[in-house]
Amino acid sequence: MADYEIDDDDAPELTDYQLKIMDLVLSHEGVRGHHNRDVAFYFQGKEEERVSSIKNIMESMKMSPIEAMAALKIPENEYAKYEAAI
Repeated sequence: MADYEIDDDDAPELTDYQLKIMDLVLSHEGVRGHHNRDVAFYFQGKEEERVSSIKNIMESMKMSPIEAMAALKIPENEYAKYEAAI
């Protein structure tokens, strides 16, 4: 792939949800840099699914975010970053 720079005028506006997901993606070690696109895409999918699962459990089972994360066996040290995303 060719190296290129994205100009702010070329990039679409991201929604708040997309920005929150990107914060989660960038929290993983080894994601930063254009040579790690595959890694970033993997974590993007993982984080989108995890946030979606938390929201679905909260809605369908009437659970708090903490209860939903515990049900999904998400490590407690990651609760704050997911609470910020939902």
